[in-house]
Amino acid sequence: MVKPKARSNEMGTSSIPPRPLMKARVMESKPTIDAFGNREYKDGHIHPKYAANNVEDALNTFRDRQETYGSNDIVHAQVMKVLFPNGVQCVTEQDHRMFLMVTHAVGKLTRFTSSGMKHRDSAHDLINYAGFMELPADQHDIKVL
Repeated sequence: MVKPKARSNEMGTSSIPPRPLMKARVMESKPTIDAFGNREYKDGHIHPKYAANNVEDALNTFRDRQETYGSNDIVHAQVMKVLFPNGVQCVTEQDHRMFLMVTHAVGKLTRFTSSGMKHRDSAHDLINYAGFMELPADQHDIKVL
C-alpha cells in the first residue's frame, strides 16, 4: 500500500494526518431486491440511488397523511390537555406501557375524527389499542395529577 503524502496548506505541511486510501467496494453483480424495492447486496450495502427512494417514499407518506389528518398533533395535544389538565405521573414500566396505549388510542381517535370519520384504518387501530389497554389495566400505578 502506498502511503499518501501529508496534506499541505498555505503555511506549509498540515498537522492533520493524511486520509487513508479507500479500497474500492466491489458489489455483487446480482443484488436482491428488499421489501422497499432497494437493491441490496450480500454485504448489506444499499446503493445510494435506491436508498434515496426511501426518503422520497417517506416524504410522500408524510404528504398523504397531512392531507388525510391535517395537523393531528395539535388536536391530539388539545385533547390530552382536556383529559389530563394537570398531567400524569408514570414511574414503572407498566405505567409507561399503559400510558402509551392511552396516547395511541387518543391519537387514533383524533386521526379518525380529522378524516371526517372516514379513515377505517384509524378506527381499526383504535379498536386494537383499546384491547391493549384492557390487558394491563390493573397492572399500573399511573397517578392522574
